[in-house]
Amino acid sequence: MATIKANPTATKRTKERIRQHGPTFTIEAKGHGGAVLGGVECVLVRAPDGWLGWLPVSEITIEDT
Repeated sequence: MATIKANPTATKRTKERIRQHGPTFTIEAKGHGGAVLGGVECVLVRAPDGWLGWLPVSEITIEDT
């Protein structure tokens, strides 16, 4: 499990996903987002409520719990 926080420059999408489903997530994988995320480096995270999605690494801070 990891606590994820949005950086001050994070997009509205990233801030909303963390607000809606976090801040605690399980990191499932690392890779590059598809066309929707512009192909940037991302992490695939799973929330306790079952949500699964990609978050851009440049927009978040990950703290191990």
